[in-house]
Amino acid sequence: MHNAAEKIAEICSRYTTERGMQGTSDWQEFYRAAEQLLNAKKVMIVTGFCIALCGIGENDGPLGSVCLTAALERLGKQVCLVTDPYSETILKNLIELLQLKADLYIHRNSDDIKELLAYLEDFQPNHLIGLERSGRAFDGRAYSMHAVDITDFCPDTDPLFVRAREMQIPISCIGDGGNEVGMGKVSVLIQSQVPKGEIICAAFSADNLLTCGVSNWGGYGLVGILSLLSHQDLLYDDGTDTAVTASMLQSGAVDGVLKQISETTDSFSRMENLSILQEIRTVVHSYLEQST
Repeated sequence: MHNAAEKIAEICSRYTTERGMQGTSDWQEFYRAAEQLLNAKKVMIVTGFCIALCGIGENDGPLGSVCLTAALERLGKQVCLVTDPYSETILKNLIELLQLKADLYIHRNSDDIKELLAYLEDFQPNHLIGLERSGRAFDGRAYSMHAVDITDFCPDTDPLFVRAREMQIPISCIGDGGNEVGMGKVSVLIQSQVPKGEIICAAFSADNLLTCGVSNWGGYGLVGILSLLSHQDLLYDDGTDTAVTASMLQSGAVDGVLKQISETTDSFSRMENLSILQEIRTVVHSYLEQST
């Protein structure tokens, strides 16, 4: 199983070198996060990253989040999703499309932090995930990959992660550029390897940090390893991928690199993104066939 999990992590981590993110994660962190999720009863997933120029969330993050949510619900877990107004419609439409049971909490602005923390304490998750969620840098501001200050477009969710740590809730974070919550775990590498990393690097440090070529792939990868652990294919099929892609387009989600509504994600074509999902599925099916 470890060999298959390592292969899945390698697939998800493809192209990290192009962003200077090489060496910031390893397959054991993917595996540990999946093991903890398998043992959890309640999971909270925080996602949504506004592209300030467009005034709406990008399509990287929500897709991986709902893929993971669907898998967790199939395993009998209770899931809630947390986002901000910029990604609200995107996630509402995906939840409806996939007929998920997950609650959706909208963190409307940084002044609502007491309400957000109350929601955390009421839900009492056994695991907290940040999936392509903006994190505050060491100066307390939020930045784009180009070091543009986007604080006004990113309602602060870092206190949620800080409080979860105080509650001893395991925390896994997925990102691809260094400015996502959780990246403080490898701040030395990000500040030395990533362009403008000394400015953009997020300060909070995840327990498990999963760095990927595209953050959605980390969601797919966790589902792939959960499939290995549970001995069942939990990944959604190509037809569902087509449907969720169409939903994202209708919701106005944008490619975060190209800054326009598109089937592409972080400038990778839909087929390039789909091939990652297909490669992970191939590893899962091979393992399941060998283990029967």
